[in-house]
Amino acid sequence: MGVGGPEINVSHLKQFCKRTGFDAEKRLITNAGLVPIMIKFKKRAGKGFAIVGDAAGMTNPVTGGGIHGALYSGKLAGEIISEALKEENPGKIGEYDKKISNSIFLNPIHIKTFNYLKKWNNEKWNYFGKAVHGREMSKPNLLEKLSIGLKNPRLLLHTREMLIISKDMEINQKCI
Repeated sequence: MGVGGPEINVSHLKQFCKRTGFDAEKRLITNAGLVPIMIKFKKRAGKGFAIVGDAAGMTNPVTGGGIHGALYSGKLAGEIISEALKEENPGKIGEYDKKISNSIFLNPIHIKTFNYLKKWNNEKWNYFGKAVHGREMSKPNLLEKLSIGLKNPRLLLHTREMLIISKDMEINQKCI
């Protein structure tokens, strides 16, 4: 079990453990640190190097996941490096940088979603929950979201945020 987010509060984890019957004091390991998300790079590849995975800032800020991005970037780097060696063309590594920068793993929508979710309170989460009504977060269409918003006009202003978050959830499904 773990806790993560922009403002980590370990007491929430300890309370959760207590409520669910886990003794947090019997933990085997405690691990903490910053997760690199969406780091700005001038280049992720160049003569003699390719940056992949977490080191390339490919950790998803919404899900905290990085394994799929790491596997994708490592495989892509390996394939391009192999081709570059076969062709004796060291400049080919630039293809990695271009492809990885345009991948779904570095889509700017992840940061937008992360920033929205950081600010949301329970009222907004409940609004979103009613809109998805037990379905995948990416499924409700615009009309359904607007109809929920019309029932609570104060939250209608957050429909755009909900649409962006839904789109990000759709992208995140493709990352798996």
